[in-house]
Amino acid sequence: MNIFNNRWVIILVVYTTSNLFLLLNSGVFWDDWILYALGDERITSEFVGNGVVYMGYIHIFLQNITNNPALLYHTLTFIIGLISTILFYHILNSFKIRNNIAFIATLLLAASPYNQARQTMICIPYTIGFFFLLLGVLTFIVNVKKRNICLRILSLLTIFLSFAFLNSALVMWLAFLMFFTTYIQNKLEFNLAFFKKILQQALAWLDFIILPFCFWVIRLIYFQPKELNYNTLTLDGFVFAPMNLIYTFIINFFGLISETFRPLGGKIFVIGFIITCMFLYYLLNKLKQINYEHKYFLLIGIYFFIAGLFPYVAVEKLPTFRGFDTRFQIFLPIGASFIFIFLLSVLKNTKLQKIAFVVLISSFMMANIFHQIKYQKSWFKQASLELHFKREQLLIPNRSYLIIDQTSDYDENEEGMGNYVLSGMLEKTFNQENIFAISTKDRKEFTSDREFHYYYLIEKGEFILNSSNCIKLLYLYYFDQIKYMKNVEKVLECKVLPFES
Repeated sequence: MNIFNNRWVIILVVYTTSNLFLLLNSGVFWDDWILYALGDERITSEFVGNGVVYMGYIHIFLQNITNNPALLYHTLTFIIGLISTILFYHILNSFKIRNNIAFIATLLLAASPYNQARQTMICIPYTIGFFFLLLGVLTFIVNVKKRNICLRILSLLTIFLSFAFLNSALVMWLAFLMFFTTYIQNKLEFNLAFFKKILQQALAWLDFIILPFCFWVIRLIYFQPKELNYNTLTLDGFVFAPMNLIYTFIINFFGLISETFRPLGGKIFVIGFIITCMFLYYLLNKLKQINYEHKYFLLIGIYFFIAGLFPYVAVEKLPTFRGFDTRFQIFLPIGASFIFIFLLSVLKNTKLQKIAFVVLISSFMMANIFHQIKYQKSWFKQASLELHFKREQLLIPNRSYLIIDQTSDYDENEEGMGNYVLSGMLEKTFNQENIFAISTKDRKEFTSDREFHYYYLIEKGEFILNSSNCIKLLYLYYFDQIKYMKNVEKVLECKVLPFES
């Protein structure tokens, strides 16, 4: 028996290929520097300010397990994401959706290029919250069928935990509950008898309905953020919500097209895309036609897509493909998978459907690999910069440096290194906080009258960090540290120059 005929194996292959570089990344990015090598007290202080002090203790625990906490976080993100994918497949099967369609939707979720910020340590609560919500949904569905008090309590507990890790799960849970309450009626009608059934069903699940509100009250009493206007509803957010929902829907769904085909400008990704298409076509050769079995697939997809957008739009944190705002896309793969199934079902020819699906999944996988390699580049750039920091004699305490970085295309978001990254790297390198450095891009927001003493110029070195060299460097990191150290130093050329205002 060919193991690749097994759907679980195909799901595993697609997910693992899409996220393989996540398992190899020991990099520290963006707000990760709040966690990394800065001490337990500062971690606790940061999360007290955000109103989630318990997350501070969780991060402290994870930081102290190993000498390489970044790799631990990334491995956990990979594993939790895989389990979430499996839960999603079971949820769709529990809804009695045709197994063929449940399988396709799961592959779309497994390869989804949304939420690239999951590659940071600081964003692991999003991944955990997503997992707990799916687990809560699945146990809820099983409990509805079996009417088991233990399952009901387990469902309530896991859903509550999803709120604790990811506040936006409150909206997503209510959206699911509303959908399921309507779904089990078998027929959508608009009459008094139908709405009476809906109300009766809602009363039977009253504990699940009031659960988000109970969490919100507990949060207001015990976990209120100390920072003003932190994730709070505002009048502007309410007034502009309809317009922002339309805007974010367009840029997050239709923008996915440009995002997924963006990697195909590079030779290595074109080759990978072609190989992936051929391999997936072979694996999915026996895939049956997607029948347009449910006229509401498109509506279901749009419904869940908007439900995933709404909690972030309401607090004016718009999900986009730019920078670390991708973390707000955490729930979008659910709705997107149904929309894509509807679009594929429009193609009535089975072979054409299969080709379109294979191209779509392959482009998703290449997009994930493309972004994960960009994170690897950023990690190697930081490793090179640390070596140059250590060897620069003019980097001394009680001096201020203006960073001129001409290698921003090596950064994960191609926007240059932020203040957190520079401060964290200097503190890690010199084990002290009295060397001040800020990039030219952050200087505009820096209002202090601090006097700068030197420029610190960062330029590309002789070892160019293209995708193939990045993979080569990654291999050397794990299998030949001597060659790795020689090459990673050559990634950058750095020099200190007298400051001229």
